Amino acid sequence: MPAPSTNHPSSATNPVTSPADGASPIDWERFRREVPVTGRWVSLDHAAVGPLPQRAFQRISTWLDQAFHDGDGLWTEWSRQFDQCRALAARMINADLDEIGLVPNTSFGINMISEGFPWQ
Repeated sequence: MPAPSTNHPSSATNPVTSPADGASPIDWERFRREVPVTGRWVSLDHAAVGPLPQRAFQRISTWLDQAFHDGDGLWTEWSRQFDQCRALAARMINADLDEIGLVPNTSFGINMISEGFPWQ
């Protein structure tokens, strides 16, 4: 259960470097703007339900509004956006597009892989 948080050290007074390369400090204020719940609560994510980033909230809200007003009349546009998302994910991790699959949640993805794995 999240605990209320009243004091957040700023990135300017408490720089934390990336563990891998030690190059650049994490911008905690930018993170808090992107994940607003962290301005009020400490989230100890346990891989079931995590805080929703601002951009995800905005996209989901837009989709819900479109679905509410237009039904599935924008299916072609949604499909195009889905393909763009896969392409961006591929670029981000330097993968081929056919190596990227989007699934509804982690459990579904793990189960899909487990069911296709050649267990001995």
